[in-house]
Amino acid sequence: GGEKVEPDELYEEIDLELPAVDLQMEIEPHRPGDAPAKVDLSGRTCSCPDWAENRKDFAPDSVGRLCRCMATAYERALNGMPDLYEKLGPHMVNLIRLLSTYGLGGVAEDKWRLLEGGNFHHFVSWDDSDWVSIFSENEDGLFERFGYNRKERRWLYGVKPVGAGTILHFLAHRH
Repeated sequence: GGEKVEPDELYEEIDLELPAVDLQMEIEPHRPGDAPAKVDLSGRTCSCPDWAENRKDFAPDSVGRLCRCMATAYERALNGMPDLYEKLGPHMVNLIRLLSTYGLGGVAEDKWRLLEGGNFHHFVSWDDSDWVSIFSENEDGLFERFGYNRKERRWLYGVKPVGAGTILHFLAHRH
C-alpha cells in the first residue's frame, strides 16, 4: 500500500543491547515445582525452560535473550552495583525495571528498538512473523503492551497506543 504514514512527533530510534555483566545469581522459580534458575549475566544465559526453548539462539546482546529470570537478576544487580547504571544505559535500565515490575521477560523476538519522542517512549520488538510487540507509554506515564499485525495492518483487539502514528512510521521503514 502506498498510503503515507506520518509520525505523531519527531522521534529518535535507539538501538537496545544487553550488556555482559560479571554476575551469576540464582533466582527463585516463577512456577511452583520448577528448580531455581541459574542466571549468568556475563554469558547472558539462564537455566529456565523459557530461555532454553525460546531465547538461546539470539545474539548474545539481543534483548530477546532477556527471560523473566534475567530481568529479575539485572534488577537486583542494579540495587547493589551503582556502576551498572552506566553500563546498561538509561534505556535498558527503564526496560529492565518495566519488565521486572510486570513480572515479564522481554518478548522473545530478535530485533528491538526504542522510539523516543518528546512525550513518549515505545519499546518495539519484532522478528520475521507478521506481529510486532510494543510496550508504549501512555499519558499517565504508565506502560501498556500492544500488538500490531504488519500484514493485516491492524492493532491487536483494535486498541492502539498514544503515538501510534510514530510506531507505524517506524514500521513503514522496516521490511
